[in-house]
Amino acid sequence: MRIGAASGILLVLLLAAACGSSARPSVSVVGPLGKGADQVWVFEPSGPPKDVVVFIHGLGNGELTPANHRPWLEHLAKEGSAVFYPRYETSLGQPDAVLHVLAAVRTGLRHLHRPGLPEVAIGYSRGGEIVIDYAAVARGAGPAPREVLSVFPGTVDPVDPPLDLRSISRRTRLTILVGDRDTVVDGAGARQMLARLAAARFPGDRISLVVVKSRGRFVVTHLAPLEVSPAAKRAFWDRADRIVERARAGG
Repeated sequence: MRIGAASGILLVLLLAAACGSSARPSVSVVGPLGKGADQVWVFEPSGPPKDVVVFIHGLGNGELTPANHRPWLEHLAKEGSAVFYPRYETSLGQPDAVLHVLAAVRTGLRHLHRPGLPEVAIGYSRGGEIVIDYAAVARGAGPAPREVLSVFPGTVDPVDPPLDLRSISRRTRLTILVGDRDTVVDGAGARQMLARLAAARFPGDRISLVVVKSRGRFVVTHLAPLEVSPAAKRAFWDRADRIVERARAGG
């Protein structure tokens, strides 16, 4: 084989290797840190994190680990967020969820060693209800979230009495999503949450209620936030990205 040809093949192989390495996720996952229901997984970006996202899962198979939401969690980390995924229960439906979320966030913040980062809290299904209670007590773990995204929230779980929402920072923005084909919670959690916020006299101009509508093959059932289709990413990932950017900007 001629040297020129060999060099050309070597160059192709090096380029292919480089392309392969750049395609690998630039995210590291640490955890679970802690014990039992206080465990937390931390998804870290390749560079210094720009903010913290607390992602509170729902009630269902696979929710006790990040498996169901991993593509979304990795996306958030690739965009520069340090993402905490609290376990908050060792079996589905256990009490004291918010206390375990607080413990997990403290553990995650100690691991990061980066105080003062803006925080966003995202909750899905049961977590969509827990996230608003977390916002009410978040100062016990660190800064209050600047933004809260509640995705298809359920109603208050009987094992956890509703908390007083008057302690939510009036600077916090709250976005509530409901699905037009969600027959699992059917908007009941969102209606209950709005009533609780009204009773707490939380300012209405800090609340956005969005109906996510089905289009074509994209049917917005309760499980739609777990999808990775382009339509699902536009409906959930892109909206969350905008919320995170607003939190970083101090809005």
